Order: sequence, then structure tokens, then C-alpha cells
Amino acid sequence: MSLGLVHSKKPVKRNFARFSLTGLFPQKSKKKSTLTSKINRKQQKSANKSSLHEIFDFRLNHDKPLLYYFLSILAIGVIAIFSATIPFAYYYSENNNKYFYLQNHLRLIAIGFIVFFIFYFLKVELIMRFWKFAYIFCILILGYLLYLSFTQQIEAIDGATRWLNIGSLQFQPSEFVKLGFIIFLAPFLAKLSEKFVDKETNLKNNIKLFLVFIILFFIVIGMILLTRNLGTALVIGFIGLLTFWTSAKTRFQHLGFVILMVLIVLGGIIFTVTESYRMDRIQVWINYLKTNDTLYTDDNGVQTREGKSYQLDQVLTSVGSGGLIGLGLGKSVGKYYLPKTSAGDDSIFGVMAEELGFIMTTGILLLYFNLIRRLLNTANLLTHNTVYYLTLVSIAAWIGFQTFVHVGANLGILPMTGQTLPFISLGGSSMVSLMGAMGLALNISKNRIDNHKEQSKVREITYGL
Repeated sequence: MSLGLVHSKKPVKRNFARFSLTGLFPQKSKKKSTLTSKINRKQQKSANKSSLHEIFDFRLNHDKPLLYYFLSILAIGVIAIFSATIPFAYYYSENNNKYFYLQNHLRLIAIGFIVFFIFYFLKVELIMRFWKFAYIFCILILGYLLYLSFTQQIEAIDGATRWLNIGSLQFQPSEFVKLGFIIFLAPFLAKLSEKFVDKETNLKNNIKLFLVFIILFFIVIGMILLTRNLGTALVIGFIGLLTFWTSAKTRFQHLGFVILMVLIVLGGIIFTVTESYRMDRIQVWINYLKTNDTLYTDDNGVQTREGKSYQLDQVLTSVGSGGLIGLGLGKSVGKYYLPKTSAGDDSIFGVMAEELGFIMTTGILLLYFNLIRRLLNTANLLTHNTVYYLTLVSIAAWIGFQTFVHVGANLGILPMTGQTLPFISLGGSSMVSLMGAMGLALNISKNRIDNHKEQSKVREITYGL
């Protein structure tokens, strides 16, 4: 009889390693996760840096003398505005604030520096990539201005519809068109000049290319002229003319330059003759050149210094009163007889000549000369890149021609046009756009190559149409 089986139990081996503190709190895996997270953070930071460097150029190796000339003229402008506008600010501002125009000028310079740094740090290649949009911007903003003008939604000032109002802010679109047109012009002409060929078989192609440029060029100038702003149209015309000449490599392009110059001169004559107020300015200027006097014959045959020749007479009197060393800052007498704010705007050079004298104003003109010379010298160090080269030439043409027009008008050499003195005159639109142009110029100067042998080794970069 079986009493049953007795089962022998084997001792069970427990794996206590699984339940150790190390297993419950895996320290090694924690170290690995912190290391990987640190690596990921570093990779993310480097990726962010690389993405930033694709958009911005943080180098500071710009042309230093170019910056010094620019800042010197800007500082002189602040002093000149302070001296020239105190009496007008006291009478025309609220609460008789004699620093009203100076404060406004400083605010506009602050805005200008924001635009300056945007153009200084953004990569030039990125800016020039939007050259088509720059042209579209010019057309749209001028088109909108003309629409408001034709529908009489904006008031004409001195017979011209040049200003737009956004709330309490008033600005002149044509000043920003100058900068936008340069951003369009340099890459466009760089690509266009490559397609011109000096062969009889390519004559039709050359004519077609030239006509494309002429059409795009005169659309902008024509729209500006419709706003009755001949001075700005002449400035943009000179920029386009000089830049086209600089980009010319073939005989056909040189012939095109002559045709373009003739068309600009003829257009200027036609638009001057068709407007009576422009003819009045020309008549006043011609009378001065003939008789060395600003007497103007009115509709009744009476010679007078009042009316249409008044501003020119006061400006020339101010220039003559300054002598060699000037009357001193704030001691100008002529500014009290000039039209409202004209002493700080299109007649600022005449007031400066009266207060600072011939010697000091000549020194200021030398600063402008050195600024333009430095722009052109820097352009010569960028011949390996046609776009950079043409952009600097365009900016130099803009500053140089506008300075010549303003100073010439204040000296009686040219008719009064209302053009500002770059970096000095009142006028926020002009100041902001010019400071943006200088930021772009200094940004481009980072890419200069001082050694001409190295320039020939660098591949030329142009931007496709």
C-alpha cells in the first residue's frame, strides 16, 4: 500500500540583483540621458547659430573711414539743425518748445539707425535676392500715391502731391523709392550687361535688352513726375544713367548711354516747360545769372524781390553775409526771413554758410567729397562682384548728385529744387532712406578684397533674372 510520494523541493535561487537599489534607481542611464540632452542642446544651439549666420552677417570688418565720414556729417547736421530752427520751433510748435525741430530730428535719426543696422547686419546676398520685390515696391507705393492724388484724397502741398499720411506721421514715398530702385538696379544691370554682345548678329537681342531697361526705368521716373516731383526724378535719372554707364562693357551699351542721357534731358525740359511754377523758378534763376541780381518781373511789369524770387534772394544774402569765418552759431539773420522751416530744409546750406563762413562750409563739403571718394574706392575693391560694385556706385551717385543740387541751388548755380542736403537737412524720409543706404554700403564693404590679384581669383557672383 502506497503511503504517497514525497516531492523533494529544490531550493529556488532568487535573483536579487533585479531588486537592488541600482536596479530601482538606474544612475548610469540617468547620466546617459543628461549627456544626450546636453549634446542635443549644443546641436540645437549650433543649428540656431548656423541659421542666424545664413540671414545675418555679424562681421565688423567694414570700411572704418567711410563710417567716420558718415558719422561726422550726421553730427554736424544735428548742430546745424539746432542752430537754424530754434526761432521757428518757438513760434510754430505747441507750448513754444524751441527744441521741437531738434527733438523731432533726433527721433528720426534714431529711426534711421534702426534701418541702418538692419541693412548693416542682414546678409547682402539676402537683400539683393529681393531685387524684383524692390521694383514692385517702388511701383506699388508710387501707384498708391497717384491713386490718392487723382481721387483727391490727399492735399497738394505747393502744387505737388508727394506726401502720405499715416496717422500723425507724414512721409515722402519717393525718398524710399530711391533706395528701393538701387536695390533693383544693381543686380538687374549686372545680369543684363552679361547678355550684351558686340556682334552684328546680336543687334536685335541688344536692342531688345536695352528696351527692357528703358521701359522699366522710365516707368518709375514717369510715375514720380506725375506727382510733380521733378527734383527726385532727376536724382533717380542720374543714378540710373551713371550706373548704366558703369555697367557698360560693349559699344552698344555706350551708345545706349548716350540715348538714355538724351531722353532724360528731353524729358526734364518737357516737364519743366509744361508747369508754370517750374518755369518761374527757371526765370528767376536766369535773371540772376544775367544780372547777378534776383529781381523778378511780375505780371504787371514791376520788378520786385518779393514773391517767386524771395527765397533765392534771402539764401544768397545769407551766403554773402557769412564771409570767411561766419557770424557764429545761432547768429544767422537770414534764417528769420526765410519761409517756415526752409532754414532747416532746402536752405540749410545757406544758413550754415552765414553762421560758419566759407572756411568751415568748405570743410563740410570736403567731408562729403571724401565720403563719396571712399565709396568709389571701396567699389574698386569689389570689382570681383558686379552687384556689389554697382550698388556702391549707385549710392555714391545718389549722395553726390543730391549734395551738388542742394548746394548749387543755395549758391545760385542751379534753380531751387527742394532737394535736401544728405544727413543734415530736416526731412525724415530722406534721412531714414539715406541712413539705410549707408548701412548697406558699410555691409558691402565687409566683402572688399584689398589685393587685386586675389580679386581675379574670386568667382564673380550674379543673381539670376
